[in-house]
Amino acid sequence: MTTEHLRAVIESTSTALHYTEEWTSILPLPKMFNLTAFRNYPFSEKLFTVPEGRKGSMFYTFTGITRLYLQGTVDYFSPDQTPNHHLRCSLEPSDTGTVVESMGGSTDGTYTENLMDLCDARNLSPSISYTLNFTLETISGQPVYLDRLLIEPTPSFDIDKTTVIMDGRHTMIQYDSKWDGSQYELRTTNKTQAKMILDFNGTSVRWVAFWHRSMAAGSSMASWRVDDSAFQTFNLPAIDTTDDDTVYLEDQLFETSDFPFGEHRLEVVHLGPESLRPLSLHHLVIEKSAQVHLGPSPSPSTSSGSIPSGHSTPTNNDESNGLSQGAKIAIGVSTSIVDENGSNHSKL
Repeated sequence: MTTEHLRAVIESTSTALHYTEEWTSILPLPKMFNLTAFRNYPFSEKLFTVPEGRKGSMFYTFTGITRLYLQGTVDYFSPDQTPNHHLRCSLEPSDTGTVVESMGGSTDGTYTENLMDLCDARNLSPSISYTLNFTLETISGQPVYLDRLLIEPTPSFDIDKTTVIMDGRHTMIQYDSKWDGSQYELRTTNKTQAKMILDFNGTSVRWVAFWHRSMAAGSSMASWRVDDSAFQTFNLPAIDTTDDDTVYLEDQLFETSDFPFGEHRLEVVHLGPESLRPLSLHHLVIEKSAQVHLGPSPSPSTSSGSIPSGHSTPTNNDESNGLSQGAKIAIGVSTSIVDENGSNHSKL
């Protein structure tokens, strides 16, 4: 599989991530599903954070990657600009030309966002084995939550059992002649019986559209199936064209049921009517198997920048006031606000 227009995802619960010291895991809090405040939905089923007055580190050892984002939820209030947390990202070895940037600390006022870049490591050599060290110290409250790693892989990175985000422009996706290219990296169609096909390895697929309110119309219909199963009809909700037309929306239109891991074929057909909302594709989330060791992550040594021996296991706080994965799926259509330039703060 070509890695162009493809990102690999490592969720917070992956065994490839090694947590030390004072981490705790929670289900995403209900307020994090308020898109007006947090812009996107959380991605991982659990988020990891550090209790007030404590510090924790996370290590990830990898190779075959050219760029890596560590993303999470930020939720803080600092009216007097007093820092309520400190975070730091470092990479070993630190090569000439390699750039590692960390999100800044607290700013004046309130700031909330899901899937915000906490660390950005770029200009990486795919032939070198690196260890990422992310350290979070919480001074007051719980302002930062670790969600996922988003990776730009090379062909040497093992994506066979890694959740991937596939851009709608990927060459594996087959569109018939009724589909059009569009702005904002979309593929779109308003033609009845327009079809797309994807042969993939995995267990399920999520379809994510991306739409501008000024281009939207009334509700229309489409259907999907995997392999020889019956077609399942889904709704393309109407978008209110009277709202501010500089606002963009990202919609999760459907998620397939789970299938045994292996090779499958996804077919999607637009049903119309042609005069109403077109079907669009921004990207697909292709799930593989849950909580596996993702990608080539050699066991690190205890040298500088690697995982110290005797690290602690994060607390599993499932009793937190959050939503289960099933509850998240039951939400139905997901929507995230994108800025007026058409770019979502979360990467593909």
